[in-house]
Amino acid sequence: MLTALTVTNKTEKSFFKKIINFFKGNKIKVEINSARGVTLRHVEYINRTGKINWQKLDAVIGAQRNHLLCSADISFPMGMGFRRFYSEEFSQRLCSNMGLFILSKLQHPERIKVALYDPEGDCADLAEFLLQYSENVLIVTDNTELYRQEAMRIIEDTGASLIISCQRESLSDCDFIIAPEKIHEALNLKNSAVLLTAGKPEYPMNCKAYFYYHFKMPNKFDRIKPQELSDIYFASALYTKARQHEFGSIVPFVCSNQYGSQRLESICAYFEGCA
Repeated sequence: MLTALTVTNKTEKSFFKKIINFFKGNKIKVEINSARGVTLRHVEYINRTGKINWQKLDAVIGAQRNHLLCSADISFPMGMGFRRFYSEEFSQRLCSNMGLFILSKLQHPERIKVALYDPEGDCADLAEFLLQYSENVLIVTDNTELYRQEAMRIIEDTGASLIISCQRESLSDCDFIIAPEKIHEALNLKNSAVLLTAGKPEYPMNCKAYFYYHFKMPNKFDRIKPQELSDIYFASALYTKARQHEFGSIVPFVCSNQYGSQRLESICAYFEGCA
């Protein structure tokens, strides 16, 4: 079972209404809904006094206090074990899925110079899928030993080979860079390159960089999702906590950044024009 917490503030400015709210007091509402085998307990704290009684909330929430689904705006008290659930795993999967789907739709994907940026080596399984569409896949990683082992396995199984480098400069002439993990360093990419990554990079990118993903929530789950939670955040919990593994096959239809968005078809058309 998943537990979501919503704080609804109903404080008033006028003295008379404040007095009324004081006598009404705060209230905790609990609603339980299910969809496709997933049960969600939605705890709503109606805050009329301006102060949250965390002891009362703790008695209701119980053991799930350390992985609550809630807004990032909620500040938890120290020492009570309250923590907000957060995972980038689903966003990383959306990034990888969109990258592979774009390559699959190109008439000549082999003409696009593709790179996988994976410093830690957490996405080594993606390399073999990329080689289905391009013979020139560059891997930029600090975990070169892991990728060398993966490259040996791939060449024995398929005959395809990877180009492995730890030099970030190798990315400068790539057309399509897939970086499933958030980027924490400055990268020198060409202006015409398209970068898909999970999470806004910590440094500006001088290319077409996209890091937000938009998709259709699978049927019935949108009915139980609290309105305050974004689709991607709720789906992340369903994927990682509720074992809804089918979410791992979702392909976003739009990716965006802080300036605008692009449909999947638009990026495909862009690469077809460049090829």
